[in-house]
Amino acid sequence: MNRVDTAIHRIQDLRPKDFTLTNLDDELASMTLIRALPDKFSGFASYLLLMDKLEKATIQQAFVTEESQNCHCASAAPNVTSALAALSSHTPVPPTLLCMFCGMNNHMQAECSRYLDSQEKAKKSVH
Repeated sequence: MNRVDTAIHRIQDLRPKDFTLTNLDDELASMTLIRALPDKFSGFASYLLLMDKLEKATIQQAFVTEESQNCHCASAAPNVTSALAALSSHTPVPPTLLCMFCGMNNHMQAECSRYLDSQEKAKKSVH
């Protein structure tokens, strides 16, 4: 019983003073949304978990943005494929790398300085 009481006090000490049940419900909803993502969205989930606050509205907006981006990419894929096919007969097209964290070209998430900085910041905030 003492260990449980100590753990509860630690949890209470870690949360902000103005933390309410509504905040808890929002965080639980946010975590549920993130955990429900399929494996192919692991980079997106990592990005969301690095956010300072797990506000439900922010997470939902990120989901909408990600979905619209994926739909845009999927609808543009046939046009891009046909354009690349036409170009490939003339000149080779080097593949481009796209970072799933920052959205910039020419590097992957594992090499992204913004991702690595955010990851380090998250680790420090846990300690």
